Amino acid sequence: MDNNFSIDNLKQAVLMYHPSAEIEIIDNAYNFAEMAYADINRIDDTPLIDHALATALILADIRVDEHTIAAGLLHDIIHETDLSLQDIEGDFEPETLKLITDISKLKTYTTKQSELAYAQQLRNLFLATTEDIRVVLVRLAEKIHNLHSITALPQEKRLVVAQKAIDIYAPLADLLGVQKFKRELEDRAFEVLNKVEFETIKNYYDSRYGSQDSTVNAIHDDLQQTLASRNMDFKLYGRMKAKYSTYKKFLAESEGKQTLEDFLDTIYDKIGFTILVNSTEDCYRSLSTLRREFPSARDLVKDYIINPKPNGYKAIHTYITTKNDMPCEVQIKTHIMHEFNEFGPAAHAFYKLVGRKRGSLLETPEEKITQMKELLHWKEGILSDNDATTKLTTFKKHIYVFTPKADVIELPHGATSIDFAYHIHTKIGDRIRGAHVNNKFVGIDHVLENGDVCEILTRNGRQKPSRDWLRIAKTAAARSQIRKSLQE
Repeated sequence: MDNNFSIDNLKQAVLMYHPSAEIEIIDNAYNFAEMAYADINRIDDTPLIDHALATALILADIRVDEHTIAAGLLHDIIHETDLSLQDIEGDFEPETLKLITDISKLKTYTTKQSELAYAQQLRNLFLATTEDIRVVLVRLAEKIHNLHSITALPQEKRLVVAQKAIDIYAPLADLLGVQKFKRELEDRAFEVLNKVEFETIKNYYDSRYGSQDSTVNAIHDDLQQTLASRNMDFKLYGRMKAKYSTYKKFLAESEGKQTLEDFLDTIYDKIGFTILVNSTEDCYRSLSTLRREFPSARDLVKDYIINPKPNGYKAIHTYITTKNDMPCEVQIKTHIMHEFNEFGPAAHAFYKLVGRKRGSLLETPEEKITQMKELLHWKEGILSDNDATTKLTTFKKHIYVFTPKADVIELPHGATSIDFAYHIHTKIGDRIRGAHVNNKFVGIDHVLENGDVCEILTRNGRQKPSRDWLRIAKTAAARSQIRKSLQE
C-alpha cells in the first residue's frame, strides 16, 4: 500500500476540518472495503484499496461529511466485487447505503466521446438522475484519481478518457462550484491531450514561481497584512492560474501571432486574488490601499462598479506587483456583488447553461437561477445533520434517455416510447411497434425514466400512426407529427 494512502491519514484529514465527525462511519466503511477489495488490483497493478483511499482523500480536500467519505471508500463495491446491494444492506447506515446505491447507478451510464452538445446533455442526465449532490462529488473524485493512473492505459484509450474529463466532468465540477476539482481534471487531461504545451507552461511556472502553493501563500500573507491595517472586515482568496486555463487564454488571444512562451510573459493574471468586503466604500478603500502600497503591474483599473458589464457583473479589477516582484490581478467586490456574480446572470457556470448574450442584459429564466443556487449552496450545510442542502430537486422536470449508440435525448417527465421515437425521426415514429428498454420489450405507451436505454422497434414498409396515439404522446412535437401524418 502507498504510505500516503492510509486510513489514519484519511481520518486525520477529516478531523482537521470536522472535529465532531462520526469516525466510526469511516472506520466501518474502510474495514469492509479492505476485506472486499482484498487481492483485487487495478489496471496499473496497484491495490484497489489504494484507489478507494485516494478517492476518499480527494473528497476530504473539499471538506465533505463522513457519509460521503464512506461512499468514496466503497464506490467500487458493486462493480468490482461479487457483492450486490442486497448483500450490504445491513452493514451501513441508511444515508451511506443510499449514496452507494446512487453511485452504483451513475456508474452504469455509458459515455462516449462526442460533440459538446452531447456532453451537456450527459451532465444534465447526471444531475437529473441524482437525488444528492454528494453522489456526483464522489464520481468526480473517482475520475480525478483515475487520471493519476492514466499512463497504464493504451494511448488511444488515454485520449478518450482525457477528452471526457475536459468535455463532461470538468464542466460538471464547475457547475457545482468545485473549482479545485475542475482545475485538476482539466490540467491532468491537458497533460495527456497536449503534452508539449502542458510542459511548456509547467516549465515556465516552475522556473519563475517554484512552489506555486508557497508563492500564493506568500502573496496572501502580504495582502492580508496590508489590508488588515485598514481596520475593515474582508475575506481574501488566491490562486495560480491553471495550466489549461492559461492555454485556453493563449488560443483565444494570441491569434497565431505569438509563440506560447512569448505569450506567457504578457499575462498579468497568472496569479489572481479576490477581496470580499461589506460595502462599496470598502471596495474603493481596498483599491486605494493596494494602489498606494504596491506598484502597478499594469496601468489599468477596470471599474465594473461604476460601469457594470452588460450582464450586470460588478467588481473592481486592478493589477499590482507584490513585494516579491510577482505581478497579480486582484478583484475587489462586496459580498452582495459576489452573490449576484455567482448566482445571477453573471455566474461563470451559468454561461454553460444559457450561453452569453453580448450587448444587453442577459434575461435569466428563474428556473435556471434556482438551479444555480441549489448547485452552489450545497457547501453551506454538508457538515450539518440536515442533509437537505445536498439534495437536488430543480433538475427533475426532464428525463434523459440513452439511444443504443449512447446519445442522450432530453424529454419531459411522463414521456413515452412514442415521444422518444418521434424525437429520433418522424418516419421512426410513424412505424413504431414497440421498443426495447434496458433490453426488455415494452409497448408504445411505456413511460420512460432517467437513464433508460431505448431502442425503437419498427414495422416494415410505409405506415400511418393511429389516432389513439395522440392520447399516449406527451410532447407537443410528437402530437404535431402524428396529426400531420394522419392528414397525409
